[in-house]
Amino acid sequence: MQRKTLHVLKLLFVGLSLFVVQARADAQQSPPVQNKGVAAKSITAIKNLGAEIDGMQGRAFGMHMVTIEPGGATALHDHKDRPELLYVSQGTITEHKDGTSKEYGPGQAITATKETTHWLENKGLSPAAFIGAIIVRQP
Repeated sequence: MQRKTLHVLKLLFVGLSLFVVQARADAQQSPPVQNKGVAAKSITAIKNLGAEIDGMQGRAFGMHMVTIEPGGATALHDHKDRPELLYVSQGTITEHKDGTSKEYGPGQAITATKETTHWLENKGLSPAAFIGAIIVRQP
């Protein structure tokens, strides 16, 4: 009886180890270097924020609507000098940041500060979409 229990425990340990290895591999997958299955429409709402807010000279405020097809992803990118707020309107978007991943669904927001380097992915079976509001430096 003890041998059978020991054998079952060994099988459970091996199974759990494989699960942990797969979970780590999923969390540490290589980020894409280019967009795949991503469509975006941009709108520059205010071209000169300096005329609206003191200290915002050379900045613009804009919005964009982005759809990520199933299996699609954005390329790895940062937000240095361009904070952004994303509002998920449809589907589920997985954000990969700092070696972790988190899912966001309709009605949830993703924030990106100057410290943020991330990429977004649609692991679902239907398109995912978000509306982004962003402040950028004007060229």
